[in-house]
Amino acid sequence: MGGALGGVVALVSGRMEVGGGRAAARGKPHDFRYDCCCERMEISRDLVDSVVGKGRSLMSLPFDAALAHKQFSAHCFNATWELLDRAERTESEQREMLSRALASLWHWRQRADVTPKNLSIGCWQVARVCAVIGEPGLAARFAEESLETAGDDLFLRGYALEGLARAAAISGDVERAGQLVEEARALAGRLLAAGEREALLADLATVGV
Repeated sequence: MGGALGGVVALVSGRMEVGGGRAAARGKPHDFRYDCCCERMEISRDLVDSVVGKGRSLMSLPFDAALAHKQFSAHCFNATWELLDRAERTESEQREMLSRALASLWHWRQRADVTPKNLSIGCWQVARVCAVIGEPGLAARFAEESLETAGDDLFLRGYALEGLARAAAISGDVERAGQLVEEARALAGRLLAAGEREALLADLATVGV
């Protein structure tokens, strides 16, 4: 399916800034990549002592749930695409991919700064994962929520319809899938940004109807 650690998400000048980092928005929901400030760091004993006190551990620090939600909503989103982008996956990787997508969406739901756009993109990602692993019922359920939270955003509505079409196609309802594809194509035609329009049309072409 966007400062500092305040975690405000905004699509600005083609960039999605999230939790202190940035991610290029190159035209599709699955092109969003979040920099969630979770890079590995080598932490020296002296640094730990200076922060929490000599002889104490990092585990003694109070747990910041809000910060954890900001980090893991983004981290799990990106980690899902690491598996989705693969041409082939094992059964274990399929389960892991679904777990990551659902974890990302759950953490987004816990964030005080979550927006309908975040939820629409997150639900769309779960729907795509479900379609890929052959779960049309779940794919349709999350694609419906993606559409409900898309508001008046034509780009997000188009992709939510793409998710619904993909769910219908893998369930065997080719007629319904075709209708949804045509609805999404109509929305694509109203998009002013050529990159968004072309990306949506290209994904619709892969639905298989």
